[in-house]
Order: sequence, then C-alpha cells, then structure tokens
Amino acid sequence: MGGLGLSPAFPVGASMKKIKRNEPILVDFGISYHGYHMDQTRMYAIGSMPDIFVGAYEACREIHYRVLDKVLEGVISKELFEYSKQLADTMGYGDYYLGYGHHKVRFLAHGIGVELAELPLHCSYP
Repeated sequence: MGGLGLSPAFPVGASMKKIKRNEPILVDFGISYHGYHMDQTRMYAIGSMPDIFVGAYEACREIHYRVLDKVLEGVISKELFEYSKQLADTMGYGDYYLGYGHHKVRFLAHGIGVELAELPLHCSYP
C-alpha cells in the first residue's frame, strides 16, 4: 500500500525501482477479514538497516511506549498527539515525525474496523 507506485496514474504501491543492499524497504499490508479492515507497516533491509534508521526506530518505539503510559480514562486524544510531538521534538525527530513538510499526518493512531481508519482518531483535530 505504501510506495511510489507504478506511475502518477497509480501512485500507490510497489514501483519498478530496484531494491539496493542496506536500503530501507517499507512494507504496508492492508488486510480485510469478514468485512473488517486493518493494516500493518514494517521496515526491512536486504543486508543491514543504516544506523540513522535504527536510531529513528528506537525513538519511535520510545515515543510509542511513553504515550501508552499516558493513556488513561478521561485523557483527551489531542493531548496524547501533542505529547508525542513534544517527545519527537525533544529527541531531535520533530521535523520528520509523522511525515515531512505538508505531508505530515495530523493523527497519532486510529481505530480499525469496517473502515481502515475508524474513530477514534488520536489527533490534533478539535
């Protein structure tokens, strides 16, 4: 589901680009089972993952667990979203966290179900 796609007419999915050694490869699976949807994204490399990406992964993992520690009854989703951005800034990843430039997403997580991205959205929206 992620990737450049075959052409501007179909800009989603695998492209014809040859995969190189030690290059990060994003694999985004979309699955539907009895009408319910979910997705899962993983990063791979043929050879080894460059250190810059390993560091970014470790930062994201830490953000993930620190945000989960804040998930309590009554917490507002926007607070979780803003907290995750604050953590990313502190770790030096704020410019690239959740995308880059105008491609940044405005949500941290989403529900799964009949639609791929269902409510609740843990986001910056009011």
